[in-house]
Amino acid sequence: MKDFFIGPNVPISLNLKDKKLGGVCAGVSDYAGVPALWIRILLVAALIFKPVAVLIAYGLACFVLEEKSQVNPEQMQDQTRE
Repeated sequence: MKDFFIGPNVPISLNLKDKKLGGVCAGVSDYAGVPALWIRILLVAALIFKPVAVLIAYGLACFVLEEKSQVNPEQMQDQTRE
């Protein structure tokens, strides 16, 4: 069983290969190591309770996060050393 509390080996980024809308859920799933479907289900559930906050957060993530192909491998190595 994978331990989710150790930390990811990849930086969080947009995953444009597996995207449905903006690539945020696919990127978060890569970062967390869980299937993208689970992240998307959580997003829809969150939209029911806090739609404005979720839409703002999703929109910000689309603009702030880098695309997966643009993430620098040296940046990933620096994060794993910390």
